[in-house]
Amino acid sequence: MKERPILFSGPMVRAILNGRKSQTRRIVKPQCDELGYDLLPQQNAPSWRWCGPSSHGRCDFWGGELNFIFCPYGQPGDRLWVKESLHATYNPRGEEPIARYSSDTQFVPATEGKPALIQGEWRMLRWQWKRNNLPSIFMPRFASRLTLEVAEVRVERLREICEEDAIAEGIVATHNEPGERIYWRNYRFKTAHPRKGTVLTDEEHRIHAYGDRKGGTVIPDQVGAIRSYQSLWESINGVGSWDANPFVWVITFRRIE
Repeated sequence: MKERPILFSGPMVRAILNGRKSQTRRIVKPQCDELGYDLLPQQNAPSWRWCGPSSHGRCDFWGGELNFIFCPYGQPGDRLWVKESLHATYNPRGEEPIARYSSDTQFVPATEGKPALIQGEWRMLRWQWKRNNLPSIFMPRFASRLTLEVAEVRVERLREICEEDAIAEGIVATHNEPGERIYWRNYRFKTAHPRKGTVLTDEEHRIHAYGDRKGGTVIPDQVGAIRSYQSLWESINGVGSWDANPFVWVITFRRIE
């Protein structure tokens, strides 16, 4: 069993803490689809291999050092520790600043041997960096509060995602209309709902598609959930990244309490 770091944004950290997120998709590097090749899993090995069509109708493997592609996030049974942003909070009583998680402002507990501010039962980590904000990429292991166990790893095209997986990615239902509709968040907007007077495009209207309740059962609109995830993906990876439809690692995980 190996342990590796993985970065998550603030909204996705909150989704994990709330139990809404159990999957993440990360771009496979390198991408070789321009050669007309595909990725096939290797039997009894946590790796994939580029494979393309040949003149004799069988699968030709692409040779060279990049023939085998191993998932950089491990295999089932391995663990991932979450890196997230931190910031300093100054105590009005003039004490040294403490570290807090930027996603929800909870204080970072001080582990043994680390500088702490003690208040009653609480041991809070004193801020020990030069600037008041620490990007997630620089977060040290001792400050991490989330450890995930990898349950499954697979490769697929980004746009092959199904409605169930889109929801497992942690997208937010902005509100439910009792007995009728479910609306999914459009992550192109900074808030859950567009500001008053915002003119929505046809694409943005479709992101807010809903599910009808028939006989007491919710039937989610698959397009709505998937388009919500599309807006989340593009908010992280840029406009056009969804249309590129890259190969992605699909990592299913469970949180270790």
